[in-house]
Amino acid sequence: MSRYAMVITGRDGEFTAHIPDLKGCMVTGTSIEEVRRNLQVALCFHLGSLQKDGKPITEPKSQSGSVEVCLPGESSERVLNYGVIFVRVGDGYSAYVPDITGLMGQAATVAELTLTMRDKILEHLRRLQRTGDRIAAPATRCESIGVNATSNASSHKLSDTGFLGVRGLHASQVWWDPTTSQLVAASRQQQLVKRVRLEASWGGEIELDFVLIPKGRFEMGSPSAEVGRDPHEIQHQVNLSNTFYSKATPVTHSEWAAVMGTRPWHFKRAHANAPVESISWFDAVEFCNRLSKLEGLRAVYKIKDVKRRENGTIGSATVLTNFKRNGYRLPTEAEWEYSCRAETQTSTYAGPLVIVSDHNSPNLDRIAWYSGNSGVDYDGGFDSTGWTHKQYSSPRAGPHPVGQKNPNGFGLYDTLGNVWEWCWDRYEAYRPGIVTDPQGSNRGQERIFRGGAWSTKVQHCRAANRCKIGAGERAPILGFRPVCSL
Repeated sequence: MSRYAMVITGRDGEFTAHIPDLKGCMVTGTSIEEVRRNLQVALCFHLGSLQKDGKPITEPKSQSGSVEVCLPGESSERVLNYGVIFVRVGDGYSAYVPDITGLMGQAATVAELTLTMRDKILEHLRRLQRTGDRIAAPATRCESIGVNATSNASSHKLSDTGFLGVRGLHASQVWWDPTTSQLVAASRQQQLVKRVRLEASWGGEIELDFVLIPKGRFEMGSPSAEVGRDPHEIQHQVNLSNTFYSKATPVTHSEWAAVMGTRPWHFKRAHANAPVESISWFDAVEFCNRLSKLEGLRAVYKIKDVKRRENGTIGSATVLTNFKRNGYRLPTEAEWEYSCRAETQTSTYAGPLVIVSDHNSPNLDRIAWYSGNSGVDYDGGFDSTGWTHKQYSSPRAGPHPVGQKNPNGFGLYDTLGNVWEWCWDRYEAYRPGIVTDPQGSNRGQERIFRGGAWSTKVQHCRAANRCKIGAGERAPILGFRPVCSL
């Protein structure tokens, strides 16, 4: 029987549990009992998968413990119990406290390190008292769970698409990295994803990663002083009441081909990991349904009266929806902007736009492929010689492989630039006041697309920028990224 350290973090009735020794072995739930039970099943599944693949099962390196500390100087001597993870490093141990970012220590034994961590915690609490900062009760507890290393994964009904979860409820935590034998800081950009594995039509597997996007409230639209702003971006408050998964990148050529078995894109010579483009809104909806079916989820859409073009893409159809189902779908416009902003309020998640010219923005270059930096050398690239004052000179432009620019705070790539992304909503003017889970108008044929593309001028690559077009239209700048409700 092997015993693995387990960290349980909980706030507001929501709990997350993970095993520091195993990246990706994490679950969420509504009680400690639930996450403990589900994590043990996930651990059995993980070990069974290693056995099935003929990979070695190594003993855990981490131990769970706790340190009780009385608040210094308080007559009531209120006791706080902090969870601690001890990690074997060489001949000694390192330790960290998940609730206190940066609080770490080293010693030769766990017993010695426990005393060291108690002193460090007390020093931290005294510093908080001196500065007048509030001392919150620990939200994390550490335990251990036992599991038989000969567990049979086939006896556990877990999806082959991977484990669901999120890297805790703190903006930053310390994690054990078994590949480097070091304790490392992990930011929200490294959130755990839901991983979907698909059999590719040409053999082998491909993986689609979906990042957990927490529910929340944000200011949608743009302030009147924002550079490049359009008047219809009226700023208003939106409440999103449900957590959901968003694909980490736009859908790529290889992913589309694996799911749909077709190759409708314009840039035939672009990389297999380039975003799929020349996709109508109807095509994107059909992809979501096919992906749902492959994973055994209930399709959100019912597509009727389909009229296809010669290349198989959909020019028109009738689409009915059931948002209560758990399949893949297009994000609402509000979900898209919330995901793109990732808790920032500026025009991009990298800060306000700096516009040197229509085709030159140094800070946009770090996060997006746009008209100023999208030069390509593959055949079939778009003639961009008419774009003047570009950030980087090039005669041809086009989409680039996804995931090469810096991600936002939620861990999403290419939300700005590369390809525009279809949203669910029909266009309608923003309403004043606070709105909850908006889904756009019930009338009209034009659908929203957001984010900018490889050919887009600087001022349109903003989180608040809105565009609309007929649902059956296709263009070499139009792509999408699906989402999935929990």
